[in-house]
Amino acid sequence: MTSAFAAGGDHRSLPVPDGLDGMRLDQAVSRLFGLSRTAAAALVDAGKALVDGIVRPNSYKVKAGSWLEVTLPA
Repeated sequence: MTSAFAAGGDHRSLPVPDGLDGMRLDQAVSRLFGLSRTAAAALVDAGKALVDGIVRPNSYKVKAGSWLEVTLPA
């Protein structure tokens, strides 16, 4: 478990659907979790959005079937 997830908040995880394959991480987080793109980018920058358990940059292209784990602010 990373420190980002140990800090508290609402933890959610979802698989990347086929329709989001190749999308930037911040865009995928925005669409999957109903956040603005700015809010999604801030979560990614803070290390609170992981792809298959790994911190990735906003520009990372997600792959269908990968797991996105997000900690939303409490």
